[in-house]
Amino acid sequence: NLKGSIGEVKIYNCDLSAAEVLQNYNSTKKRYVPEENIVTNGLVLHLDAANYSCYVGTGITSNSLVGGIAGTLVNGTGFSAIGGGAFFFDGTNDYINLGNSSVLKPTVLSVGCYFKINTIGAVHVIVGKQGPGAGAASYAIVVQSGKLHFRICNSSGTEYNASSDFSDSTNYNYALGTYDG
Repeated sequence: NLKGSIGEVKIYNCDLSAAEVLQNYNSTKKRYVPEENIVTNGLVLHLDAANYSCYVGTGITSNSLVGGIAGTLVNGTGFSAIGGGAFFFDGTNDYINLGNSSVLKPTVLSVGCYFKINTIGAVHVIVGKQGPGAGAASYAIVVQSGKLHFRICNSSGTEYNASSDFSDSTNYNYALGTYDG
């Protein structure tokens, strides 16, 4: 239950190198004057609220800029034009439903996003995909208890969690988790 906004989400079916992570960060940190192009190798989803081809600013449909995946804005997920554009979540039950495409269930993946939260105290699921049933494969970037987490549960039910201290509820932040299987 995120209370904040998401400017952009990317999901890859590969583990990005440190150079590729930096390239993605640098390519989107200045929304209107990109210094580099994003990494496209392995890119299966790219939601960018600031891009009119992804979201026109009204309605409940958002289209990935690659892969042909359409998302549905659920329970009042909003849009703010501030900073070029971001999806807005009120912290109650808003989310973007991206369906169950197999490309969103890779065994090797990198998930990256820009996000801003309004409070540190709550649990914020920034981006994630939950598989059906107990022990199903899933992944998520979560802010919880003053930590930024990248969580993975693989198809055999093994869970992994990487975390670092996190306390910034003022600025947009870039988070990326990568898993190589």
